Amino acid sequence: MVSGVKHEQIREAARLYAQAERGAIYWGMGISQLAHGTASALALIHLAFLTGHVGREGTGLNPLRGQNNVQGSSDMAGCPSTTPVTSASIT
Repeated sequence: MVSGVKHEQIREAARLYAQAERGAIYWGMGISQLAHGTASALALIHLAFLTGHVGREGTGLNPLRGQNNVQGSSDMAGCPSTTPVTSASIT
């Protein structure tokens, strides 16, 4: 019990999510800022894919940023550091 949550409760939550007609996952900065943040985010992504909760109305993965301007910029493809062409690649 590393997280403080019993294994049985984690399994039950995963089963409820898997059996839901529609399931969406929303997470904030806490997931990505853990010691194993990438693995934690990938676990959520894998759970959504394995249970079919991607690509249908009312489903999906929704990582929320810590600041609204960063979220809006990312949603609108306006973050220069996350687009295919950055100032470093322009010569």
